[in-house]
Amino acid sequence: MVMTFEQAVEREELRQRFIDQFPQPFYVQEVKYEENFLSEDHMMLAYPHHLAQFYIPGTTGKVLVLPNSFPGKHNNTDDFASSLIDHEYFHLRDFFSRPALSITPKWVVIGLIYGTTITPRALNGLNWLADNYLDTEIRACENQMKRFKKRDCSENYMKHIEQLRDYQLDLKSDFNKGLEVLAPFFNQKIYK
Repeated sequence: MVMTFEQAVEREELRQRFIDQFPQPFYVQEVKYEENFLSEDHMMLAYPHHLAQFYIPGTTGKVLVLPNSFPGKHNNTDDFASSLIDHEYFHLRDFFSRPALSITPKWVVIGLIYGTTITPRALNGLNWLADNYLDTEIRACENQMKRFKKRDCSENYMKHIEQLRDYQLDLKSDFNKGLEVLAPFFNQKIYK
């Protein structure tokens, strides 16, 4: 029996069955509905395999589908499919094939954030971190936007994705401007 998006919205116990109807490419290990993971900002989250943190390609990842995917910004099955297939699967494909360009290992973040000296190397690291993370998100949104014509996505959802992409472009620009402001402080200590 085919589950509809409307049924999944109305009855939480049907949501995993609805999700299971979507195909899973070889680079997706699991897509799981997580009823207890509440988020104001996210409808779905892609998680790379832990080996991808060490830039090991060829590892499968997982997608968590969160409660506010039903309905949240999703108004129909195509909105949901766009988030799952065109955005989250896009991330997992990146994690699988090119983790060095799409993953920021936790140890890199910790080293850059908790370093006590601002150096050109640290600023370059922060710039690389922001560019890679935001570029990955921007590319995923643009992948969705290219596929809108193939789907029957709602106007509100398409507008949401375009605004999300624009917001990330602004963040990237603001972050790079912030790094330029820090440039005069090279090799000076930061006191916490």
